[in-house]
Amino acid sequence: MILGMSLYPTDTDLAKKAVCMQAEELGVKLFFVSLHIPEATGLHDFVDWLKTLNIKHGYHFFADISPLTLERLEISIADIGKLQNYGIIGVRIDFGFTIKEISSIAETGLQVALNASTITEADLIEMKVDNLIGWHNYYPRPESGITEQYFLEQNELLRKYNIPIYSFIPGDEFLRAPLFLKLPMLEQQRQKTAYVNFMLQMRKYKVDKIFIAEGIIDQANCDYITKYLKMGQISFPLSRVEPALYESMKDHGWSVRIEQNAISWRLENTRGYNKYIHETTLDRSAKRTRGTIFMDSSMQGRYAGEIHLIHTDASQNDKTICVGVMHKDYFDILDVLQGNPVILFTIIDQ
Repeated sequence: MILGMSLYPTDTDLAKKAVCMQAEELGVKLFFVSLHIPEATGLHDFVDWLKTLNIKHGYHFFADISPLTLERLEISIADIGKLQNYGIIGVRIDFGFTIKEISSIAETGLQVALNASTITEADLIEMKVDNLIGWHNYYPRPESGITEQYFLEQNELLRKYNIPIYSFIPGDEFLRAPLFLKLPMLEQQRQKTAYVNFMLQMRKYKVDKIFIAEGIIDQANCDYITKYLKMGQISFPLSRVEPALYESMKDHGWSVRIEQNAISWRLENTRGYNKYIHETTLDRSAKRTRGTIFMDSSMQGRYAGEIHLIHTDASQNDKTICVGVMHKDYFDILDVLQGNPVILFTIIDQ
């Protein structure tokens, strides 16, 4: 399972329950947990609860730790392997431990993840640890998230050393204190839907695991992600579409042609679908802007009916007809349609 979720000792009981319920819905068994939040109390009770979840549901955990964590749990580095008794299979280390100490932790059988957002090549050369994981950071304060370019550069470094990459996407509900402004990794994630963020991490950036950084995601986005994980179909939300055309296309998936062109993605097996529209009543003067859906008119001969998903703004073409528009919150799905995927149309309110 590529998807994980997160639990925190500072979460309310309601938030913890909601996360566990959505985990069951999504089939999630692996969680990120933070054990070094300064204001957290009752850390012993929290790890005891993790043990209960491990026994009852088979959940496993990756724990963010610092030297303060070990002090508060009253265990030494030599005894850190005891964390496995609570269902903790690995630790994410951001700061506070020497290279030698990190090597000692790895020797206990715990997996070790390092902060992929700050690690350097010099660190990787010095680190004599097998099976490392590079796990990016999240950034609560607006304007502090990393850029896409920096993210790509760090990932290139990690792949050079065959290190798997774990990332975060923000949640939608039960957001973390103190700012309650989501926990993005890339600053550009902060305003995007969870489904869009998931698909970009999965198909554009090709990371190895994706964790919802806090709380839960809203039900519509949860459904879209579930459909992709279970069926491999990419949901394609629309805000407007010709009714008869939608009725003819809504109940099964449509393959996107593998070829990429400068303006649009073309759908396979849609030639002839102009029979579901009234060409003379529709607008041929509309500009082909990103997120619009166009159909070749009868003026295109044997191509008539072929459907184009416009990914790049282009000039008007009076041989094509606008038959629909994507929902504005999901335009970025147009950037993950490489490789001949299957899409499923769905219509939602603006």
